[in-house]
Amino acid sequence: EKIDQHVKLASVWSAKAATSNKDYWASLQMAVSDKALFTADHSGAVVALDIQSGQKQWSVDLDLPISGGLGYGADMLVFGTIEGQVYALNAANGTQLWTSTVSSEVLSSPSVNSQIVVAQSIDNRLYAFDAKNGEELWQHDAGAPILSVRGNSSSMILNNMVIAAFDNGKLIAFNAG
Repeated sequence: EKIDQHVKLASVWSAKAATSNKDYWASLQMAVSDKALFTADHSGAVVALDIQSGQKQWSVDLDLPISGGLGYGADMLVFGTIEGQVYALNAANGTQLWTSTVSSEVLSSPSVNSQIVVAQSIDNRLYAFDAKNGEELWQHDAGAPILSVRGNSSSMILNNMVIAAFDNGKLIAFNAG
């Protein structure tokens, strides 16, 4: 049967992501703003590419074991590490804004808006940090189940609500403030 093509797709640009992630079980989630596409690798290389042209805007080599993919919001780029750190970078130039510590590794992309950054650690805890300075605002311990699959989903921030899924099968909505 002949397929009638309604839309023609053309490649505008292509670029190689940060560097190789071949030694890890999963690649890191990219993040996007209206100006840039952000990529990272597990050794701490973070790259911002112009969304229109694909040209490199900036890159930093942080020498960090990045494990949680990238999150973007409020002109910040956020990510977590195997060592239980959450980092916030200035999305315009890659400079570090702040860092905070959680109880264990972060395997998913943190979420961010102009007021809070939310990160989930592998031990089933959810952390909320002040987006301006990284100060911990609150945390929720969902308790680790007896058996779980390695990994976390990313939490969502909707208006003044944080929605998070936990390994015990619960989906919980939190008041962000």
